[in-house]
Amino acid sequence: MVDAQKKQLLSLRSDHDQIAVYQRDVDAAQRAYEAVTQRLGQVNMEGQNNQANTRLLSPAVEPLEPSRPRVVLGIIGSLLGGLAVGIFAALLFELLDRRVRSPRTFWSWRACR
Repeated sequence: MVDAQKKQLLSLRSDHDQIAVYQRDVDAAQRAYEAVTQRLGQVNMEGQNNQANTRLLSPAVEPLEPSRPRVVLGIIGSLLGGLAVGIFAALLFELLDRRVRSPRTFWSWRACR
């Protein structure tokens, strides 16, 4: 009889544990269901909103002239920019050159060439 009661007690405990697992699964499913229904209500409310978040300030107007790249302006700008960068680089290299300068050293250098 003791063994039968032990088996019955173990069976009841395992059943109780299984019921607890099922209860946790039901609680998790219930929370998921509530979240889905809440989101569904929110989506339905947003779908019923007929007002847009934007407003037309003025209608679009077709341009009179087509927009084109300004090739001549680009070429002139790049030439002037390149010239300015070149002059700046030459002045910078001249300032960074630490050699002593005098008219005599300049002409002697030219004579050596």
